[in-house]
Amino acid sequence: MLARTEILDWLGHRLGLLRLERNPIVSFAKALELSQGGLDFAATYGKQNITAFVGFVDLVGFSDHVKGWSNENIASFLRPYLVKLVDVVTDHRGIVDKTIGDEVMFVLPDTFENGSGTCFLLMGQFLGRLCEIPLELGVDYRMRLGLAYGSVFIDVVESGGYRETTTVGEVVNLAKRVQRLAGLRRDCGLGGAFGVLLREPKSAAEFRSILNIVAGWHSRISNEDLGERDDLRGVSPARCALLHPKPTCHWSTHESLPE
Repeated sequence: MLARTEILDWLGHRLGLLRLERNPIVSFAKALELSQGGLDFAATYGKQNITAFVGFVDLVGFSDHVKGWSNENIASFLRPYLVKLVDVVTDHRGIVDKTIGDEVMFVLPDTFENGSGTCFLLMGQFLGRLCEIPLELGVDYRMRLGLAYGSVFIDVVESGGYRETTTVGEVVNLAKRVQRLAGLRRDCGLGGAFGVLLREPKSAAEFRSILNIVAGWHSRISNEDLGERDDLRGVSPARCALLHPKPTCHWSTHESLPE
C-alpha cells in the first residue's frame, strides 16, 4: 500500500494502530476528532469502516498488445503508465492499494469522516488528470476504469513477519464488477463506470449529487446514468453510471498525438 506519509499516518490513527496528537493533514479545516474536547479517533472508534472511493484501472487490450514480448519490454511499456498513475493517485491524497501487471487498485478515503464532500471534489480532479495519461503516452495506453463509493474496511494482515494493509468490502467487489460495464469511445483514451450499492445512498437524489460532483457540468467527465442494476454477478443491487471524458479530453483535440 503506497500513499503520502500523512495519509498513511491518518489510516493508522483511524484504525487504532497509531495514536496521533494532531491532524496529520494540516490543510484540512476539520480535525480527525469530531469533538474537539473528546477522545482521539483511535480511542473513540478503533478499527472500523471508513468511507471511500475504490477504483480499478487497467489498459485496454494489454495482453494482446504485449503478446510475445520479452519481460523487459513489457516492463518498459508499463513503467511510464504506472508511474504517471501512481503520481495522480498520491497527488490527490489517494492510496495505491496494489498493482498487478497493468492493473492498479486505488482508494481515495474521505478523511473528513462525515461525508462533507472533499473527497468528491478530489475525485473529480483525479478523473480529469486520469484522462491526460493516454493523451500524453499515446493510443497504446487507453484505459478502463471501475469506480465505486461507499463503506470499506481497512484491515491489517500479519503472519510470519509479513505485514500488509488491505482494503475489503462489497464496495471493492462492486468497483471491479462495474469495470466490465466501461465502454471506450474511439476518440478518447478513457472509459469508465461508477457504482454505489443501493443500501449505501439514502436515495436516488443522493446518488445523482455524488455523480454530478464527480462527473458533472464543472468536471472534465460526463456521465450516463444506467439506473439500478441487479445483474452484477456476486454484488448486491447497485445504482450505476457510465463515465465519459468530455471533448477536451479527446484525441481529436490533441493533434500531436499518434493516430
